[in-house]
Amino acid sequence: MERAASPSRSPYRQLPVPVVVAQQGRVVDWSDAFATLSGRAAGELFELPLSALFDAPLAVGDVPALLLGPSARLAVRARTSTLDDGRTVSVVEPLGRDDRVYRTTFEHAPIGMVQGTFDGRLLMVNEHLCTTLGYSRDELLQRSFHDVTHPDDREHTRVVLSRLATGGLQRLSFEKRYLHRSGRVVQAEVTVTLERDERGAPSHLLALVHDVTRRHDAETALWRTVSQLMDAERLARVGSWELDVDANEIVWSEQLFRIFELPAGPFGPTYETFLERQHPDDRENVDRVFQASVRARTQFSLVHRLLMPDGRVKWVQSQGETFQPVQGRVRAVGTVQDVTERFTTELGLRDRERRLSTILAALEDLVVLFQLVDGELSVIELNPAGLERIQRLAPSLTVERVLGARISTLAAALEPALPEVQELLAALRRVFETGEGLTRELEVRLPSGLVVHSEVKFLPVPHGLSLPPLVLLVARDFTERKQAEVLLRRSLTEKETLLAEVHHRVKNNLQLISSMLSLQGADGVDARTSELLAEAKARLQTMALMHQHLYRSNEFAHVSLDQHVRALATMAAQSSGAWRHGVTLRCELEPAEVSLDHAIPLGLVLNELLSNAFKHAFVGRAGGEVVVGCRCDGEAVVLEVRDDGRGLPPDFQLVTPRTLGLRLVRALVAQLRAELRVDGTAGTRFTLTLPTPKKEPCA
Repeated sequence: MERAASPSRSPYRQLPVPVVVAQQGRVVDWSDAFATLSGRAAGELFELPLSALFDAPLAVGDVPALLLGPSARLAVRARTSTLDDGRTVSVVEPLGRDDRVYRTTFEHAPIGMVQGTFDGRLLMVNEHLCTTLGYSRDELLQRSFHDVTHPDDREHTRVVLSRLATGGLQRLSFEKRYLHRSGRVVQAEVTVTLERDERGAPSHLLALVHDVTRRHDAETALWRTVSQLMDAERLARVGSWELDVDANEIVWSEQLFRIFELPAGPFGPTYETFLERQHPDDRENVDRVFQASVRARTQFSLVHRLLMPDGRVKWVQSQGETFQPVQGRVRAVGTVQDVTERFTTELGLRDRERRLSTILAALEDLVVLFQLVDGELSVIELNPAGLERIQRLAPSLTVERVLGARISTLAAALEPALPEVQELLAALRRVFETGEGLTRELEVRLPSGLVVHSEVKFLPVPHGLSLPPLVLLVARDFTERKQAEVLLRRSLTEKETLLAEVHHRVKNNLQLISSMLSLQGADGVDARTSELLAEAKARLQTMALMHQHLYRSNEFAHVSLDQHVRALATMAAQSSGAWRHGVTLRCELEPAEVSLDHAIPLGLVLNELLSNAFKHAFVGRAGGEVVVGCRCDGEAVVLEVRDDGRGLPPDFQLVTPRTLGLRLVRALVAQLRAELRVDGTAGTRFTLTLPTPKKEPCA
């Protein structure tokens, strides 16, 4: 649309009322009355922007505004309409006295004021609101309510405007947040009033905006401080109170109600309530201490007990002060802290300390506790037995001189009687440096000539990181044990010598009997008698071999079965002349140990089984093999004798043996509580299983 030319003849010039016509925000026509009202010449008005004439946009409808003259401002009311060609025609009416007062009040009000439409457009704002939000008047009038409202409050603002637009409410007050031009939040109390036109219909809104940011920040800071105080009271289990002594009115903090386990509702505590919760044994003393503070206007502090309705006892520490301001009432303030846990812990520590002192007093060992103080070791604890033993070396050292003494001072007093004290001192320092315990054996010759043997232990004591290091020295007198060990070794040596001599003499006697049997067999006896004498001789040699083995070893309680079996098998093969008949012996032996009570019967059983194998297994044939083995199988020893000979006769019965040798084997197996199995399918195999007592190792 083209802009109109400067009017030479205008239908508006002769109108008696001030009229201004604008196109695209610029003046294109006017009445002479408007020119007079604006104080401008006709040549100045043409193409002049409306923003240069009015302080606010001339929206369609009835809008109050300021007409900006060259030298003054005039409060007016502009009624604006739009023509078909898009031009706007505004009838400008100077406000009456009341309107001018309203306009002046609006402009110079000490709080923000704004006129706006129901859809949130701003029609008129005062300077205070501009300052509050940081915008110029023109910048602010180009925005809406919602543009300057905090995003979280915009929906609520829409609801408020909607409720007022319906006419159901005339005025509504609420708090909301605005956004300052800088981006900071402005807290405000807003009162919105519905404005009506001459017909009584809702026309626009008038809002009073009171900046309460400072108050809100102060309240927030105060609440944060109160919240922190409440949290601190809760965590520290401390409640506070304030008492108006004259009125007997008391105020308790929330935490104090928790400590006293009383409801914090409409209940109004009194000093009597406070006393009622006191333990009966403490009530009189608590009252006396408090009343003395009131009379003397002094501070007080005491630990006392509260008695709960269910019988529980709480320990609390009360502190307070009574004072009277100048021309004021007597007031008392104080705190009550629940120290039940701490007090119980302290009582427990005192009880443990008493028990520890009793234990230390009962110990016969020397017990000394050292602490590192100012870079030097000092004695901080010493038991009575320890003091007695120290005084045996240095009689001048009393408990007063020892406790708290520097280790260098103590060492100097002990060194004449205890040359090893420097070695002990070095060990003590090493424990402090490394944190690892040490054990030393010490031999001390007392001034009386008595030799004392002690085992000295240096033990680091666990402690808090903030505490100085501690080391415990424990010296145990084991002189009697040392003497007993010497006597025991001497007795053991004598017994070992005696046992060796006994085994030697038994072996010699058995060999003597064996020699006598050999002589008897050579003295013209018949073949059967000679055979029986040879068997008896073999059994005697078996027992003699065991005693010879024991005599040569240093172990009398257990016998190495594999070595004993090898020696017996070799002796049996040699005495039977097996090699001459092509019979070989093979040993499959694993390490195994048995007791002496088991070794001799096992040797006799093995002798009988090997003798039978060499004597009967290979009759009528040349050559063969006899295998003897022993092994550990779990908690049992397994002894085995097998051959690849002709096997057992058809009528063989292990349960009812007919020969003396097998009867002897069966009796010995029963004595050992062992199990003997026989297999004659391929040669002959005897397997003996001997359970080993749990206290005796198999190998």
